Amino acid sequence: MSSAEYGFFSRLMHRVALGSPAVLRAMMQMEQGKWKSIAFDAEAVSPVFIAGLARSGSTLLLNRLAASGEFSSSTYRHMPFVLAPNLWSGTSRRHQRQSASVERAHGDGMKHSADSEEAFEEVFWRAVESRVDAPMLPWLPVVNNEMLAQFRRFLISVIKAEGAPRYLSKNNNNVVRIPTLLKVADTAQVVVPFRDPAGFVGSTMAQHRRFLDEAKTDPFAQRYMAWLGHFEFGPLFRPFAAPGLPPPPADLTSEYLWRYWIAVYGALLKYDDPRVHFFDYDAFCSDPAGRLAALGPALALREVPLPPDKVHPPHLYDQSAIANEIHTAAAQVHQALKVRALK
Repeated sequence: MSSAEYGFFSRLMHRVALGSPAVLRAMMQMEQGKWKSIAFDAEAVSPVFIAGLARSGSTLLLNRLAASGEFSSSTYRHMPFVLAPNLWSGTSRRHQRQSASVERAHGDGMKHSADSEEAFEEVFWRAVESRVDAPMLPWLPVVNNEMLAQFRRFLISVIKAEGAPRYLSKNNNNVVRIPTLLKVADTAQVVVPFRDPAGFVGSTMAQHRRFLDEAKTDPFAQRYMAWLGHFEFGPLFRPFAAPGLPPPPADLTSEYLWRYWIAVYGALLKYDDPRVHFFDYDAFCSDPAGRLAALGPALALREVPLPPDKVHPPHLYDQSAIANEIHTAAAQVHQALKVRALK
């Protein structure tokens, strides 16, 4: 949500609940104490993880899958105690009220309310992973068996709080830990949305400038994004350390983002597990019903997800300033993605 929606007390509560990994772990341990003895029913949970670079239609895809009614996800009503949704619901329910949908901070027409699903799963990983302040987010971070067990209990907590039998999340940062996600359950599925690299670069640069401007007037917004593990834009920008990608320049450039897109999706293409599904956002915009029809059977959905009422065509961005060798490399990766994409 936009930081303008948070008053003084709400900001203070978010700082207390999200600002310290120790507090996050304590709340999670209290919550998971309830489910520690419950066996993880992988077949029933059948988790679906949406993981791709930002600005590739991941939120729209999350909304379409969530609308099926088959999935439980973290929502804004779990905030700020994201890792203890059942403990928090007893307290927060007394203060809950109907919430109108408003446009999110990106200014891209996507709306949400207090009941909307959101990308809060990274709060869990922030609580359990050992992190250092580095210019890039590590590729393939180490996840031990206890962390994996805690993650499974987190999924159970969300399902118990929301009621639907399967788990669904959108977390762009999960592109660095796809092998871990596939270990969660034999039924786990990963959906990797992608778009034309020129569209990704143009949209990301626009959001980057937007968040840079916002940070000048609202420091809370920057802290809030850091607590949730969102480093896609603005002064907090931290790319994934995909193989062969150098650290980012002090001032982000379009050329670096082109190389970033090539490195990340080039690495993701190496996953040949049939449970990793590539989803072409540009093709979805041209044929929403058809692309969702292909997604339904791949994820073992009872019914095909319904397309949104309206889909805006992707904005066209100028590519003339991009060096030929970069453009050629990106085109090769993009073509390989389209070959692998669900049809």
